[in-house]
Amino acid sequence: MPHLRKFPRWRKPLLRESIRPQPLILLTLLTFLPLLTLVGCGESKISQCNKLIAEINRGQGAYEKSTSEMQNLGNFNPSSPEELKAQITKIKDSLAVFVQEVRTVSQDVKTLNLADTQLQELKTGYATQLEAMVTGLDASGKAMLSLGEINFKADNAFQQVEIATKQIGTSIQTVSKAGQESNRVVGEINTYCGAEN
Repeated sequence: MPHLRKFPRWRKPLLRESIRPQPLILLTLLTFLPLLTLVGCGESKISQCNKLIAEINRGQGAYEKSTSEMQNLGNFNPSSPEELKAQITKIKDSLAVFVQEVRTVSQDVKTLNLADTQLQELKTGYATQLEAMVTGLDASGKAMLSLGEINFKADNAFQQVEIATKQIGTSIQTVSKAGQESNRVVGEINTYCGAEN
């Protein structure tokens, strides 16, 4: 047993009995103080929703801009294989810019630090759909490039066009499906974030 030092009678203890903290109160404060700081300093559901929605809206802006450009580029009637190749190159370049923007948004969404577990699941679902969209867009760009490189004077030109067209169609289906799924996830985010806290 440790030796307790007694104060001389002429010296008073540093803490009087009446103001000494009770051990139970002190233990309670030490236990709950860290919890109070975590709860008090954490982001609210609304601020986390706003962060996620801001990233999604940034991606939506890139999508609308790119779709408009692609529609303008897609309205043409080539009169020669050279015109077709030039137009396909413009479409592919526009597509590459869009793919990079979608990749950036996907990475930014993935790295968002959200404490709400439901929002974490929704952001992961959205980022997964963006990655599927990027995969489809990459495949579409490659198929368009192969279409532009076809020698139309060759004997197998028709088969090459069919193959490239089929690849483009498949990649567009992938992009369309990912777009529908991402819209579903956005709907879930809107529902969850619009719900009462």
